[in-house]
Amino acid sequence: MESLYDTAAQRMSSAWRGHDVPKHSRSFRCQCGRHVFFRNSLCIACSTPLGYLPERSAVVPLSVGSAPGRWRVPEAQGGYKRCANLDTPAGCNWLLPADEAASHCISCRLDRTIPDVGDAYNRLYWSAIEAAERRLVSQLLSLGLPVKSKLGEDTARGLMFDFLRSPPSGPRVMTGLASGLITLNVEEADDVKREKIRHDLREPYRTLLGHFHHEVGAETWAHYLHVVDGLGAALGFGLEADDLETDAEPFTRADLYAPDDPDADRFLYLLNG
Repeated sequence: MESLYDTAAQRMSSAWRGHDVPKHSRSFRCQCGRHVFFRNSLCIACSTPLGYLPERSAVVPLSVGSAPGRWRVPEAQGGYKRCANLDTPAGCNWLLPADEAASHCISCRLDRTIPDVGDAYNRLYWSAIEAAERRLVSQLLSLGLPVKSKLGEDTARGLMFDFLRSPPSGPRVMTGLASGLITLNVEEADDVKREKIRHDLREPYRTLLGHFHHEVGAETWAHYLHVVDGLGAALGFGLEADDLETDAEPFTRADLYAPDDPDADRFLYLLNG
């Protein structure tokens, strides 16, 4: 099995010009030929039910299965069911095998605490937060990383999320990571409040997805995920660089902070890709 480093190097070095390299896309097509997108659960052109299949990293058309609540996916063995969060404010369109005991998808299973959905604002916040969380999880899965819930699947190295809202009298909920638990202040989903903080702190990547990117790893990892997601979106919409004429002088060992590091050549392969 390739290491994460090798996977990253392959994607970054060959994605622009390689037509056979798997692409982390946000744009797909329904069976009717119309474009559908990452969050869609229904094609608005032909009314075909849609679902996101994590193992394919794709939104796929669905047909009715052999029992209520069961669905068939083209060219797939066995049946599937929808995540239990489809009909909640989370609006999750992900699928999981019908024979799994779990009722929630691989992304929603990471949630330990969600905001009180009896509050109208919380419903809006949770919807936006879950959309960003699913984007993060889809990226991690596409990189071949083992995404496991800390709530019973991998208590030592798994992930879980607390989505909390600060009470009026305080204390303020702080976004952060501690031993696999990621806490997010749900008011970060309020565009007006988040934009003011982003401006005041001069943090251009202060977005919901940016928070997830950062808290799931370190700062460098967050920027790598930013680049991969942007590149995947561009490739998914047909942007290519085959006809781009440019000269770039490659980096050498002399440009590195630690030129004698045993992995220097592998790092340069990724950097110059």
